Amino acid sequence: MENNNEKQHDSNLDILWQSVIQYRSCEHFEQVLKACARFKELAPYNGMLVEMQRPGAKYVLTEQQWEKG
Repeated sequence: MENNNEKQHDSNLDILWQSVIQYRSCEHFEQVLKACARFKELAPYNGMLVEMQRPGAKYVLTEQQWEKG
């Protein structure tokens, strides 16, 4: 019998796989690559996270830029 933690874990995995499948299309993958290219000061992974959290973002500050204020 599954407990609530196992059900939540399975649900999280389902959400993850759905997200992966979504980015397998050429159009979505191209959007992510373009986002990574827009944010040259960020590592590619961080650029991808920005695109996932704020699609179409135009300006992003690095940690050092935030600290400078």
